[in-house]
Amino acid sequence: MVKYTEEQLLELQSHAVVSKKDALEAFNALVEEVKTQVPDDQFLNGRRRSSVLGTRPVFRKKKADPPKVDEDGFIISSGKSTRKSVSASDDVEIQQFRELNLKVKSSKISSNPADSSTLVDQPKVAFNAFDALMDSDGDSE
Repeated sequence: MVKYTEEQLLELQSHAVVSKKDALEAFNALVEEVKTQVPDDQFLNGRRRSSVLGTRPVFRKKKADPPKVDEDGFIISSGKSTRKSVSASDDVEIQQFRELNLKVKSSKISSNPADSSTLVDQPKVAFNAFDALMDSDGDSE
């Protein structure tokens, strides 16, 4: 890097080119405008994916309703029961279903690798009609 002394700088000051103030002000205004637009355009698609940040997403759970109390001081249930009552006819059907013994057909497939000697097709004896006709023609003579 070239270093200048103070005397050399003072001599070169008269030859230096100074930019116009209008162009400099317009450039600074353009830079400020771009600075204001960049943060607005940064996240156009809304919320970023939470796994990028390394944290789990926060799901807002609905708070449980406080228990309702009647005028006597007893707590009133919400009416949502997990078990339903069973009528007499349904009870018989349920008992019959429980008594059924379903047999599951077990698969008879081996998990061992296949043996190549068992894969070869065995010769099959089949009836050949043409051979039978030829034999019958020969027998009639």
